[in-house]
Amino acid sequence: LITDLRRDNVPPGRISVLLLKTPRADEEKHLERKALRRLSEDDVPHHGSASLQTITWSIVSGFQGLENDIAILAALTDIETDWHRGVAYVGMSRARTRLHVIETQQFAADRLETSSAIRVASIPISRSIPVGDT
Repeated sequence: LITDLRRDNVPPGRISVLLLKTPRADEEKHLERKALRRLSEDDVPHHGSASLQTITWSIVSGFQGLENDIAILAALTDIETDWHRGVAYVGMSRARTRLHVIETQQFAADRLETSSAIRVASIPISRSIPVGDT
């Protein structure tokens, strides 16, 4: 998926990868090897623009209040509890134009690349924006 977005020349700053929980150290290193960097406070002013040169990742709870053109909700596993459903909803509501949901049995950062072992749903987002009260 990331490879496809890069090939389509989507500016990296317009892509956010969101995880439901904090990755283990080895998983975070794997994300770094895939050229994804944890979203920092310094990134926020440039977030969602072509000026940010790196695809960033964050846990969903660290992304509240932010949006991006493309949100990839990765490593979605069991959403049986209210907490998991709530976090998944927050993650899904962060996309402006396209949402990709990657469902996996267990977290594996390399599954952000194309694989038959996962299910990916790509959902275009359309929103009505009120022009103003008349």
